[in-house]
Amino acid sequence: MTPKEDPYLPPALEDVTRSNRLSLTWIEVVVVAVIIVVITSLLLPAVRAARETKLLRYNSNLKAIGLGILNYEHVFKCYPPAYLQDPQGKNLHSWRSLILPFVEQSNAFEAIDFSAPWNSSENVEVRRLLDRVSCFQCPDSQHAQLGFSVYHASAGEDAFFHPSLGRLSKEIIDPGESTLMIVESHHRHSVPIMKPEDLSTSQLCTSGFPWAPRHDSDKFYVTMADCSLRAIPVSMDSQVFRGMITLTRTERSSQ
Repeated sequence: MTPKEDPYLPPALEDVTRSNRLSLTWIEVVVVAVIIVVITSLLLPAVRAARETKLLRYNSNLKAIGLGILNYEHVFKCYPPAYLQDPQGKNLHSWRSLILPFVEQSNAFEAIDFSAPWNSSENVEVRRLLDRVSCFQCPDSQHAQLGFSVYHASAGEDAFFHPSLGRLSKEIIDPGESTLMIVESHHRHSVPIMKPEDLSTSQLCTSGFPWAPRHDSDKFYVTMADCSLRAIPVSMDSQVFRGMITLTRTERSSQ
């Protein structure tokens, strides 16, 4: 809207006044823009540092779990089965319970009644103990659930974890760095630590990996059989990923 003309000012002076008002408006815009740029430049490092810290915790958990599994194999000369079963073939406990002594949770392990189901009354107290086990929880404190795990095993007859038997190291035919062991999932797919349940191979191989968290928008992390960590782009072909899971695969990942 055109500023109202002042009857007490000559026309020429009125034009100068209007010009000054417009100049002041542009100066204000520039000042605000500069302030926004300065604030953004100050906040970005903090945001980036927070994201890197969370990623470090994710990777630290993956590494700790992987080392726990390798140490289990060193002691028992086989990898843990995905699940402990009763004589009728019912799943009672998870591989996560079996590796507790190898992730510095011997007290929790010794308190478990492995002859009873994980969610039985005999195991109520130990489930409370597991609320304090952080290596399985989502590192993002906003989504962490006490006693829940966001880490799933690659389990199946032809996967790293056999459903019910301890797998021998000689059964892992391909190099450890190309054989999938553990994946991290989005917190929506977390399960109780003791529950004998993991994402199935068909779920893991869903195109686009909707079950996975997103780091830097386009990748998630896994632990390989040699305990190395690997970043998986969400653009990876699901069949290539399946090849990383299966032990008798013919595919080779080129990503």
